[in-house]
Amino acid sequence: MIANGSTSQLLLVSINDLKEVCSYLYNEERIRQEKLKEQENDGLITTKEVMKLLHVSEATLGRWKRKGYLCPEKKGGRNGYHHEDVYEILGKKKKS
Repeated sequence: MIANGSTSQLLLVSINDLKEVCSYLYNEERIRQEKLKEQENDGLITTKEVMKLLHVSEATLGRWKRKGYLCPEKKGGRNGYHHEDVYEILGKKKKS
């Protein structure tokens, strides 16, 4: 029931729509948390985090590196990926 001033309206939502909204909100929060974490790490995302975000294996990241699709950078003695590069690929995956 949604109250709107002096009137009330009944809103019916299917379970699939509710699941979709919950999934969307969860993913947005996960992405927001990852962005906060990467800012703490000099703008680089670890290999493990990239694998989780993009749902790919370490072998896939190795192939992408050889092809120049997504290349890590060494910064401060550790390898990592630029968040802009990762989120660009993540955006492409969401559209497909």
